[in-house]
Amino acid sequence: MMLQVERELQELLTQLREKDPALRRQAARLLGVTGNPKAVPALVRALEDPHRGCQEAAMDALVRIDGEETIKELTRLASGGKVYARNAAFEILEQIGRDVPALLMHLLEDENDTIRIIAAGIFGHLKTEEAVLPLTKLLFDHNPNVRCAALNALGTIGDREALPSIRVYLEDPEEWVRFSCIQALGNLRDQVSFPTLLKLLEGDVAEPICWVAVEALGKIGGLKAVPKMLDLLPRATLLVQHQIVHHLVRIALEHPGEDTSRVEAFAPYETYFIEALKSPQKEVQDSAVQGLEWIGTAQAVVPLMAFAPTLHEYTEEERVNGLRKALTAIGESDDLIQILFEAASAECSDELSLKLAGEVLGRLKEVRAVPAILQHLTGFSEPVRRVMTQALGRIGDPLACPPLVALLKDGNGHVRREAACSLGWIGDEQAVLPLFESLDREEFMDVRETILDALVAIGGARVKEKFREFIFYPDPNIQALAIQGIGLLGDTEACDHLIAILGDENEQIRLKVVECLGRLDCDRMMEPLIYALNDENE
Repeated sequence: MMLQVERELQELLTQLREKDPALRRQAARLLGVTGNPKAVPALVRALEDPHRGCQEAAMDALVRIDGEETIKELTRLASGGKVYARNAAFEILEQIGRDVPALLMHLLEDENDTIRIIAAGIFGHLKTEEAVLPLTKLLFDHNPNVRCAALNALGTIGDREALPSIRVYLEDPEEWVRFSCIQALGNLRDQVSFPTLLKLLEGDVAEPICWVAVEALGKIGGLKAVPKMLDLLPRATLLVQHQIVHHLVRIALEHPGEDTSRVEAFAPYETYFIEALKSPQKEVQDSAVQGLEWIGTAQAVVPLMAFAPTLHEYTEEERVNGLRKALTAIGESDDLIQILFEAASAECSDELSLKLAGEVLGRLKEVRAVPAILQHLTGFSEPVRRVMTQALGRIGDPLACPPLVALLKDGNGHVRREAACSLGWIGDEQAVLPLFESLDREEFMDVRETILDALVAIGGARVKEKFREFIFYPDPNIQALAIQGIGLLGDTEACDHLIAILGDENEQIRLKVVECLGRLDCDRMMEPLIYALNDENE
């Protein structure tokens, strides 16, 4: 039996070196099934296989085998293999540590400095609470990089019992160790260290220390840090300035009751918030947008609109909403109108920027923007035309009715629907006949329903009269909409018309008539409704 197992193992190890990647992948998978630690060296070498499927099969196999031999080989690879293979080794070790942390615990005492660093990083990433005590012991390691790794891990795990041991390293001679110490104190929200961290903003400290001190103060979240951060802004490096902007907003969000003082405090530093829009870090950009919304000055509109093309509308919806909210809160129209005018004559314009400008001007109900918006109703993409159409409805200027009526014939159903909706918002009677004509030719039911809503919103004698005519329309779908419109408008003069078709062969029409009669305060409705109790449709 042993000979057979050994023979099968050798065959799989040989297959692991075949030219065909499908055979190598199969061999790696089967070696994992055997659980034989003798396969570990070959599987570790397979992590550098040029075929991605073979690499993944080897990773899965090593996770299944685990054990001392696997950990030994992987730690060796993690400390000196190719980049991909090292990353794979970390990933496998993390998986093993997630399942059985005790298997990796001895690595924290390994004589190899790199192995101790790797182990600390793994336990920190996994937030393994069982590792807090051995990690605390590593704070006294002779190697500063190991001390850094231990500090980072303890800060990430979040065990506050380690705080007294961590605070000691605020005075460490190695800058990078102090950096890791401050970062850990911030992650652990250490209020005791708050005064010491504040003092770091007063002196002439190195950029990395200043940067991480701002981060830690922001995470701890004390309002007392705000004046110190603002004082530091003009003399800080660009990187630190961006960090200050981010954490000023972070602190302010944690203290929503301080709105008035926040705006007054931030306003003189608007240029730093605008500059932070150029940061490569998304969280800094978002904080800059939020800060500019609070400050609310017109000078921020153009930079915010220049920032818009960096966002992806459909994968970053929340960030786009934040930008839209800021532009609306600032409420400055002139620059947005100018952007639309310039875009109308440009060969290529950013779609999101145009949509934001149109949406914000619509929300602001800016009548002066109508001429600029009208230039974007033709020749632009469907999303832009749709947004501009909606903006005209929000603004409500009757002068926009003729171009909106023209859009009822647009080739895109979404645009036609928005045109109908906007005509309803504006409420001008000159749109009544075009809307009924559109109802007659419209192919999409959702657009027809929007047209109905628009006509009801406009209301008046003319609309009621046309609804009565459409009761006898040959298309039952339009008939049903007309009956629904009569009910919504409460047109009691249509009672006789409704009673006349209560015996229609189409049960949907009969149902609509009954519903409509129930809405109307009409003396003649009772007898027909009693008659309808005998309808064949329950």
